[in-house]
Amino acid sequence: MQEPQFVGISLLPISLFGFVFNWTVTFIIIKEKSISSPFMLLTLVKSFFDAVYLTVYFLYVTPMIVLANTFMIRNSGHAGYLLVICYEISIHTHFLTSLNRFSAVFFPFSYKSTFSIRATSIYLIVIAMFSFSMMTFVIYGLDCKLEYDPTTWVAFYDVTIPVCGWYAYYADFLKNVVVVLADAIIDIVTLLKVQKMRKQFRDGKRADNYTKKETDFLKQTFGQGICYLMGYASYLVVPANSNKYVTFFMSLVSWALIAMIDGLFTIVYNSEIRTKILRKKEAIVGSTVVSVNN
Repeated sequence: MQEPQFVGISLLPISLFGFVFNWTVTFIIIKEKSISSPFMLLTLVKSFFDAVYLTVYFLYVTPMIVLANTFMIRNSGHAGYLLVICYEISIHTHFLTSLNRFSAVFFPFSYKSTFSIRATSIYLIVIAMFSFSMMTFVIYGLDCKLEYDPTTWVAFYDVTIPVCGWYAYYADFLKNVVVVLADAIIDIVTLLKVQKMRKQFRDGKRADNYTKKETDFLKQTFGQGICYLMGYASYLVVPANSNKYVTFFMSLVSWALIAMIDGLFTIVYNSEIRTKILRKKEAIVGSTVVSVNN
């Protein structure tokens, strides 16, 4: 087995666990009809696109690298197209989620109108249409394909084409860095406000319950934001002339890892999702005990 094939195996557990985490969240929200709040709608959309993202990793990218399949490598640009659309929708949905938490904490009276289910749905439709249209134009209109290169072990835009180089640096990398930094700032400010509220109302049970739920949601959002921030920080820390192992783990592996951790944080910090998963486990265990006793 050659080096890139051997290193490519590292994508298997990441894509598999991420696949399971995000599809679990997606199916639970849909099946249990948990879209009772704008935040859960945002969680559903983000988990769905993270799930699709990791499905492509699990069923296409990982086998392509491990098997060194020439047909899949030659057509990897189509997989890259789907991946980048999912990534763009996911990162912008996360920014919208941060604004959702900020609005809920700082502007509770206007929150219901600003982030109603209808308004949130419109925001998400705009994000999806923008991401789809932009990436279709860039990849197929400008021919800035995101293809896997077996000689460098990474998948980047072809920066030898001037317009693609400009897009890769300014419209993609720097734009997303600004979005991620804005996410972090908004989440930190909101989290500090919630902690202050909990301290002020620690003797008020109703207020404490409200702010505790906000804190749980913020832990989910803030944790996901930190992952994005660390992912982009790696580009600034790691030298451009790093060896193939470093660039592989800081690019293909890092991108998959962020989507996987997103799903994990949703399960760990979203009490509504976690409660439904635990209830399902208890139901399965209970039915097993009954069948054994019978």
